[in-house]
Amino acid sequence: MKPADIGLHDRTWRGLWVCCLWVLWMGGAQAQEPDDPSLPGAYAVGYRLTEATDNSRDRETGGRTLPLHLWYPASSTEGFSPATYPVSDFLQLPALLAYREAPLLGDRRWPLLVFSHEFDGTPTQSTPLMETLASHGFVVVAVDHIGNSQSPSPLPKDAAEAAADRVPDISFAIDTLLQRAQDPLSLWYRAVDPFRIGVTGHSFGGAAAMGIAVGEFGGGAADPRVRAIMPVAGVLDVFSDGALSQVPVPLLLLGGSLDTTVPIASNARAFDLNQALEPAWSIAVEGATHGHFANVCAVADGLFALGLELGDWAGVGAAGLVEPWLQTCTADGFPIAEAQRLQNLYTVAFFKLHLVEDGRYMRFLTPSYRELNEPAIALERKALADWVAEYKVW
Repeated sequence: MKPADIGLHDRTWRGLWVCCLWVLWMGGAQAQEPDDPSLPGAYAVGYRLTEATDNSRDRETGGRTLPLHLWYPASSTEGFSPATYPVSDFLQLPALLAYREAPLLGDRRWPLLVFSHEFDGTPTQSTPLMETLASHGFVVVAVDHIGNSQSPSPLPKDAAEAAADRVPDISFAIDTLLQRAQDPLSLWYRAVDPFRIGVTGHSFGGAAAMGIAVGEFGGGAADPRVRAIMPVAGVLDVFSDGALSQVPVPLLLLGGSLDTTVPIASNARAFDLNQALEPAWSIAVEGATHGHFANVCAVADGLFALGLELGDWAGVGAAGLVEPWLQTCTADGFPIAEAQRLQNLYTVAFFKLHLVEDGRYMRFLTPSYRELNEPAIALERKALADWVAEYKVW
């Protein structure tokens, strides 16, 4: 059964339902302050690396096998080692919150978020965000898009081939987690909510996040199971005006005002064109670049710690990191820690509102909150968000 077949999950009414929830929360005894979405949440965090094979694709090579990186609320971290994330055969990044193989907190069905990495990137490019989301009660799966990632692959792909894989890879990751959630022998048994699924992604992965909702990207079909999307610095100019005019799910566009790789105008076009009934937000971090939404500075710090200066990076396969580091991580740039805090804030708040249907998180997405607390961003909203504002619900 599809989510659209379930009463309160019908897309025609979901936005209004969220707004009603917000009113009930604010008017009732349960209107306590929500957890700060910019900080780690209440749950311990586990991390696992698994893989799954899609036998319906790449049949000539025996199916398409995808590594899947998973972060999730953990019941305990005692006795488990902090996770590390491999960048290369000589460099690993330490986790901030996650513990490898820690047991899943399996007392409920968690909302599921899928993350799609940038072009020729890595699924562990945004680990502070993945960990923070898990600490707030999400199961997060980051797909390694083999052939268009840093993982060894015999078949590196050009942009058109890579785009053709993206949306099917995301849908397959959803298939995999939902199937495992039905398997009594699986760690994920009854642990993932099939009606609370969102997608986010950075750059080329941001285009995939849009494509999962509207189609068009690489020829991939939209997936109706996805309830909300958040492209980050997404390559959105590849979509037609018609596709962007009717995004069928809640949408948040995040980007940096100084992004020269994917200029913020790409977000502005998508936001301006969207005339759907679903709520939409556009948020620009003033002074941020493309690299502010990934682990650029952490990787660079790891290289420096190994005694590798900028001139040495090409020799270890990191030549492409030099320009992003210069744009993002020097003393004159927007502070990377602040950019990550803002990304955490708006990602957690958006998906808490639209997947968990916790109306308390609406306040973080309002102009009044921005004016009082977040002067480093520009925020626009439309559709149901404006309708509710007109009637002074917030």
